[in-house]
Amino acid sequence: MSRGFVQGTLAGLTSAGARVGRWLREPDRPRLGIEFHAGTVAAVRLARSGGRRRLAAAAAIGLPEGARLPGMARSNVADRAAVGAVVRQAIERVGGLTERRVALVLPDAVARIVILPEGDLGAARGAALDDVVRFRLKDKVPFDIRQAVVSWS
Repeated sequence: MSRGFVQGTLAGLTSAGARVGRWLREPDRPRLGIEFHAGTVAAVRLARSGGRRRLAAAAAIGLPEGARLPGMARSNVADRAAVGAVVRQAIERVGGLTERRVALVLPDAVARIVILPEGDLGAARGAALDDVVRFRLKDKVPFDIRQAVVSWS
């Protein structure tokens, strides 16, 4: 093995390590964002400029009446084709069709993450655990917990 080969390999590893370190410190965040409102789909696309992100484009498009129904206990999309068409149109308007990563913002009534300390759950298992989780959540959500789909891990 030649000295040049070893030095080249070490330089390559150092460079790769630097890239991984930079990726961990500064993850590649999505440049495209989609937000669902009650009757609107909004899209934004960011661009890099001088090491900073700036707003490159934004669009908001109204959904047809009744296409989206907010709620945690039922499907939120009444007309899948209409909602899909509006989402695609919003993404096209901001020039985001080639983006691979997307940040999605959903209304609070669609999904909510709540972290409960394990100690609050006691030794409950199975159906009893479901009852305990729902009891602990009832004061943390702005709706009747019996209407919610609850899951945990």
